[in-house]
Amino acid sequence: MTAKLYIIGRPQPIRMNCRQIVDAAMLELIETLHSQGLGRAEVALALADASEDYVIRLASEAAHRA
Repeated sequence: MTAKLYIIGRPQPIRMNCRQIVDAAMLELIETLHSQGLGRAEVALALADASEDYVIRLASEAAHRA
C-alpha cells in the first residue's frame, strides 16, 4: 500500500502498512507535544484514552446501523 504521510505540511510518499503509518504519526505527535511542554507519558496515555473512546464510538455507530 502506498500512502502519503504529511510531515510539517509536505506530503512524503512512503510504502507502509496502516499500523506503521499510525505509529509514525503518533510518534511525531508525541514529540511535537513534548516540545510544547507536555510529558511523553502524559501524551501517550491521553492518546490511548482517546483511541479507546473512538473505538467505542465506532462500535456504537455500527450497532445503530445494524
